[in-house]
Amino acid sequence: MKTQLDRLKFFLGILCSIASIIILFQSAIVPASAQQIFSTPEPTTVALVLRIPGGGLDAHEAAGGHTLEKHVGKTEAELKQRLETDRQIAAASSFTNRSIAEAAIGEAINRNERAMASWLRSRENRYTIDYKANRIVGITLRRRASRASSTSSLKIVFQRSNKLRPGYFILTAYPV
Repeated sequence: MKTQLDRLKFFLGILCSIASIIILFQSAIVPASAQQIFSTPEPTTVALVLRIPGGGLDAHEAAGGHTLEKHVGKTEAELKQRLETDRQIAAASSFTNRSIAEAAIGEAINRNERAMASWLRSRENRYTIDYKANRIVGITLRRRASRASSTSSLKIVFQRSNKLRPGYFILTAYPV
């Protein structure tokens, strides 16, 4: 009888763990269509988010970056407007929301730690990471396209600077 009770407790423990994981990651699922992306509330639970060195996007924005200002939470209409006013760019894009932007950028930095350390030892002032996340991070609208498309790829441009502790700030980051 005791071994059956132990097995039942073990099985229930596993079920509870699986249920917790499902609930935790459910908030990180991003719908595929651009319209659904912007009608989805920002997740309230963020699991395993890798922090952005230097104090998050706010600190990088204060140091001279523009990721939050130009590339986070923008609607398709706002992206169309940007393409109309800025003739120099071939596409406009936006991360779905701030949580997704911070998570994707943090993950990209973490995965490219060695390359970034090498860059910081060099004399180059700028460094770029092209990264493909394992989930949709936002939308991109190309000039002359009729609709925005979802994407899991992003680009991050770093500028060497003593304004922040890591020795750089994020000049810009955006979905591609």
